[in-house]
Amino acid sequence: MQESNTELLLQFARDYFKTKISQELPSEWAEKNRILTPDVSAFPGKVSYDRFPYWKEPVNTLSPDHPMRLLSIMGGAQIGKSTNFIETGIGYIIKNYPGNIILTSADKELSEGQMVKKIDQMIEHSGLRGFIRPNTIKKNNKRTGDTNNMKEFPGGSLMAQSIKAVDKIRQNSFRYGFFDDFEAAVRAEKQAGDIIDLVLMRFNSFKDLMKVCFISTPEIKQNSLIEPAFMMGDQRYYFMPCPLCGSYIDLKWYQIDEETKEQVGVYFEKDDKGHLIESSVGYICQECKGFFKENHKKEMLINGIWKPTAEPSRPDWYSYHISGLYSPPGFFDWTHHAMQWIKIFPAAGIVKKRNLQVFLNLVLGQTYEEQGKAPKISQLATNTRGYTIGTIPDTLSEQDGNGKIIMLTCSCDLNGKIDDARIDYEVVAHSETGCTYSIDAGSIGTFHRKLSQENRELWTYRNNERINNAFDFFKKQILQKVYKGASGKNYTIMISGIDTGNFTQYAYIFIDVMQYEPVPLMTIGLKGDTNKVRKLGADTDFYKKSRERENLFLFEVNQLKDLIADRIEFVWSDDSGISQPVGFMNFPDPADGKYSYKNYFKQFESEHKVPKLNADGSEVGYTWKKKHSTVDNHFWDCAVYTPALRDIFVDYFLKASKVQDVSWGKFCDIIKKSGI
Repeated sequence: MQESNTELLLQFARDYFKTKISQELPSEWAEKNRILTPDVSAFPGKVSYDRFPYWKEPVNTLSPDHPMRLLSIMGGAQIGKSTNFIETGIGYIIKNYPGNIILTSADKELSEGQMVKKIDQMIEHSGLRGFIRPNTIKKNNKRTGDTNNMKEFPGGSLMAQSIKAVDKIRQNSFRYGFFDDFEAAVRAEKQAGDIIDLVLMRFNSFKDLMKVCFISTPEIKQNSLIEPAFMMGDQRYYFMPCPLCGSYIDLKWYQIDEETKEQVGVYFEKDDKGHLIESSVGYICQECKGFFKENHKKEMLINGIWKPTAEPSRPDWYSYHISGLYSPPGFFDWTHHAMQWIKIFPAAGIVKKRNLQVFLNLVLGQTYEEQGKAPKISQLATNTRGYTIGTIPDTLSEQDGNGKIIMLTCSCDLNGKIDDARIDYEVVAHSETGCTYSIDAGSIGTFHRKLSQENRELWTYRNNERINNAFDFFKKQILQKVYKGASGKNYTIMISGIDTGNFTQYAYIFIDVMQYEPVPLMTIGLKGDTNKVRKLGADTDFYKKSRERENLFLFEVNQLKDLIADRIEFVWSDDSGISQPVGFMNFPDPADGKYSYKNYFKQFESEHKVPKLNADGSEVGYTWKKKHSTVDNHFWDCAVYTPALRDIFVDYFLKASKVQDVSWGKFCDIIKKSGI
């Protein structure tokens, strides 16, 4: 049967495009036509993929004859993706194979900024300015086809849009998509189901010609959209020949080889003060275990190749991962990254989680996983130090290298009923280094969950009662007590905090009364929203002052519980020869039922993190909840309030003294000099 004219024309077009494509790939077009100016690049001049060879293969997948239809790029920040992939890809399309393009950024301002600062520069210095003009011109129409969010050219247009407003593209049809900052879409489209399916619906008319690219630096694992998109592809990594053995390796941050148990990857050493020894920085090959310096990286990059490491979910889905460890000369090097890493771990057992997340996301191009966990107290219970309950271990603190005991705090939790009251409390000593020594933890009152009120004496929270008033006993026996140090020095509590969640008005009255005692004690109310969901990756203060009352503070309870849960895991022994981690918790020997596993430590396992999920199943946050409604957690609550009480007093004291350096270190200096 004779072929129709349409079929003949289609075949001619296919043959023509194949010939044209074989002559010029996107990377070749860029090297022939693109000029970078000093205002957009630290390396002005003609574009060269010799500097960023790992971008040559990904950008060339935009060629029409390449089988790629879906592409995912997950990586670190500042690795050349905008210049070498996005801008080159858009310029190549406008010049050679025009069609409708969508380009996204994290928000509207960034989208417009990308168009004005980067795309306009690419158009202007790639010989494409003459292509930008309106596709339709009517009488008296003053359209230029060139705005901050739209560029029109023969055969198509480029639309800039916020990924958070991706639903607004539903009225448009596209052939090309550059979904940059794709990670931000997961927070914006909470109810949209699979955001990838939503996006692909806009490319239905070009399903055999489309080029859809999902590009992003990853963030929180539980929320990530770019990581699953990367996993759906063939998961390519850039392998380079080791200068020592010739084996092809992908760059890794320092880690332990699972088989040989030897350290491999980026390597560095620290001196006795914990500072980086810059001359030690290099790389240990995971194949030959040989050590080489970073000056080999330029040649390694040029000779590198991309290797797929997994079967894709569909054969036309390609995915690439690139970390900041591959950045060429002129960008941050391994030495800089090693310095960053050391700052994340300032002391044994201490991890600055926010800094760790930034490093994993922006340098290694990896997601950061918020740990949902319940504290395990097997380690915590071993932190008993041989001092007596009620005694301040000031000499032990100095022996431990923690310096002097600077202040005492007391936190308490109100339990029971109005006329069957029980105040649970803990007194804690704070050392110069920030490590703590628990002094006394107990209960004042009569409430017991398993006992009826009949035939036993009951205490009350009613402030006008002079007999069996729990607050009076608490004030005289705990708050106003003079505590003796092992050195013979006297100590008193500087600040006390009362959880006002229960018996609120009675607590407020007691707080106010404490201001008019012969020796006033700073006593504050503590209020935390235990039902509040904490967003993943949030970085906020532990507390803020309430507008409701002068001496009431609102607590970020979930964040404080994260802090204590981390400190529970600290490991130290007095024969280790190293300092205690900042925040390490020391305890007295158990006696008279206090500080026993059953009555005290077990309460630190009473709660666990509970994730908060979107309708689409992605995790957006978490909250701490009791494992069981009847489990005791009052000493856990007291421990949670302790670090914030210290900071509140320090902040109040130093600001009242008009000291500019509001810090624990400055407070310690003042207290030591005053001899308090």
